[in-house]
Amino acid sequence: DMLRPMLKEWLDENLPSVVERMVEKEIARVARGD
Repeated sequence: DMLRPMLKEWLDENLPSVVERMVEKEIARVARGD
């Protein structure tokens, strides 16, 4: 399965920024009180 190492590499590079965006959106939502 050649895709797995590439996928892991991609995740290692991209997951932190994705999580960061999700967290920021969630915090903004809670801060508005929705």
